[in-house]
Amino acid sequence: MYQKLGIGGFHIDRGAEQQDKVRFSLEKKFPYYVDHAADKGFLFLSGKNAESVKGKSDLLIRPHSLADPQTIAAMKAHLEKNIIATRNGFVLAYSFDDEISLAKLISPADVDIHPLSLAKFRAWLKQRYGAIETLNQQWNSRFKNFDDVMPQGFEQIRQKIKELPMSQWNLSPWMDFRQFMDIQFSAVLSELVRYSNQLAPNIPAGFVGGQSPNTWGGYDYAQLARSVQWMEAYNIHETNEILRSFWNEDRRPRMQTFFSTKNPKADSWFLWYYLLHGNQAVIAWPEGWFLPPQPLPETERGAYIAPHILADTAVFKEIQGKISEPFVDPKTKFMADPIGIYYSHPSIQASWAADTLVHGKTWPKLFSSTDNEHQSMGILRRSWCKILEDSGFQYEFISYLDVMEKEPDLSRRFNVIILPKMLCISDKEAQVLKKFVRGGGTLIADQFCGMFDEHGKAREKRALEGVNITLTELLSEYLAKRFSADGEKWRTDIARIVGKAGLTPKVKIYEAGKYPNMIEALFWKNENRVYLGIVKNPVRIEGIDGAETDIRLEFQESVELKNLRTERSLGRKKVFEDRFKPYEANVYEVIGYSYAYPHF
Repeated sequence: MYQKLGIGGFHIDRGAEQQDKVRFSLEKKFPYYVDHAADKGFLFLSGKNAESVKGKSDLLIRPHSLADPQTIAAMKAHLEKNIIATRNGFVLAYSFDDEISLAKLISPADVDIHPLSLAKFRAWLKQRYGAIETLNQQWNSRFKNFDDVMPQGFEQIRQKIKELPMSQWNLSPWMDFRQFMDIQFSAVLSELVRYSNQLAPNIPAGFVGGQSPNTWGGYDYAQLARSVQWMEAYNIHETNEILRSFWNEDRRPRMQTFFSTKNPKADSWFLWYYLLHGNQAVIAWPEGWFLPPQPLPETERGAYIAPHILADTAVFKEIQGKISEPFVDPKTKFMADPIGIYYSHPSIQASWAADTLVHGKTWPKLFSSTDNEHQSMGILRRSWCKILEDSGFQYEFISYLDVMEKEPDLSRRFNVIILPKMLCISDKEAQVLKKFVRGGGTLIADQFCGMFDEHGKAREKRALEGVNITLTELLSEYLAKRFSADGEKWRTDIARIVGKAGLTPKVKIYEAGKYPNMIEALFWKNENRVYLGIVKNPVRIEGIDGAETDIRLEFQESVELKNLRTERSLGRKKVFEDRFKPYEANVYEVIGYSYAYPHF
């Protein structure tokens, strides 16, 4: 039934003593990935272990502490038996576990004060600060030596800041601890990757069920992108585009889970959208696909495929065929415009603290879903992505770690850098950003920019004070007002600012004579070949159920355009006419294309 639909693989859970499935893979030449290879319960806390860290306002010991060698040894033991049992078939990847976290998803939990974790935290602080006097000055504390240092949980911090203006906040004793726990989480994943690679060389190791960028759970994507070799992360708050940026030069497999909506057009759009965004696969969740809603005779039961799934058979097959090659080839790179959106994880933490004050002492009861729906930093990040995409531009996220460690000349890659609610800026980052402006770059920021240092301590003077910055209002409302006059005004304002930096859209797409129309243009480059994919870009699923329409593509220069789905050449010119289905995508090769920025 999988093959009838064109589905190209299956999954093995854990793997030990499942050699029959490996033999099946070899006999049928049918690939698989292995989930829960490090077992369930270590990276994903469940049952009583999960309950012990949920809804608590205290500093907590994490069950199965990731600082405990016994925890690491137990996971490695599971990896060894599961990988050895499955490595000889057509295995695509190993996943350590699903929806992994320091605690329970991204719900607040101030872990981990296990003695071994505290010892590592203190050693890390000593390396970071050098002298205890330096730490005391930063934390406003009076520790005699690093062996005495204790972090503060958010409740302790909340009690201090709840009546203070932000200009007097000091989040350092809490934010330093959270940053260390993110590092510990990523370091453990790196160790498991190395061990997996020893057991099965050349097979990528990572995890599935990745959460949104967040204060909790270990989800600093600048760290995680360095730690694992592949990931399936829910695209909450533009996680997909963050990984696309961090993994563009050194591409690593990333994917989404495909949950059917039971609407074949919506499902088709989902598959095309993520293919064009560079996902090399989806993990199909086939719940209800092969079980009839009511009992069938035994002779018919094994042949049942849900009608809404059967309707997309052609889509399943096409997106895994030749049309996918320009997007899944590891040598293909995304061609973003020279626009950067800064990813600052310390700012995510400080922003969460500000968001959460309205909840008072009930903050430990917050659900992951609350944060996914209401986190101001995440909503703002998505708003910036959509307003740029709607205006005909693409972007790359800039890792704060890369800037801190490498101090790059950002003007070599970017004309414009956006600092969305970038509350925390280190001295190193400030110097790099100042150099960018001196080199002629345009900085776009809001009124919160640079209020704190990288530890979360308020600055007497803002980090970029005196620097020429284009100030904008917070665009968090853009998603709700995208199709209104306000949305149009914001797009006009952003296009004007970006235009002053010398940037115009590489191609403009008109649908039924209208522009903009929420059709996204995505350019990819493989050596000398340039590809263009266009796909509807809704916030949810607006507009994708419509009928096939006429579109017009307007380039800045004459190019030759070939529709790779219809295999039809559209000639060489600046303006092209074609047809477009809003629940699918158009894919072109752009021949003779020279409009490339220095990065490419």
